[in-house]
Amino acid sequence: MDTRTNRSSPPSMIKLVLWLILCLIMRFWAVVGPFFVVLAAISFFVDISSVAGMTLFHGKPVRTAEQKALFLAVGAVMGVMGNGFLWLRRRGYLKDPI
Repeated sequence: MDTRTNRSSPPSMIKLVLWLILCLIMRFWAVVGPFFVVLAAISFFVDISSVAGMTLFHGKPVRTAEQKALFLAVGAVMGVMGNGFLWLRRRGYLKDPI
């Protein structure tokens, strides 16, 4: 009777650091994404340029309704990805590399 245990080798330090960076980025997106959505939704009705400056990818300020809609969409995608990642981890579909 063979009583060997299948022990996998511990993950490398690079994998652990990359996993940590991914977790931190996704947690950041889970918080910042919905904040961007709320900020963009408020900006459709009230001028908030004196309180908060919203910029797009190239550093250009958000002024038109089309740019505000793009800012809102980017915030929604960030929020969905971040919260989806955290939900999958909590449900056990994504395991820690340890």
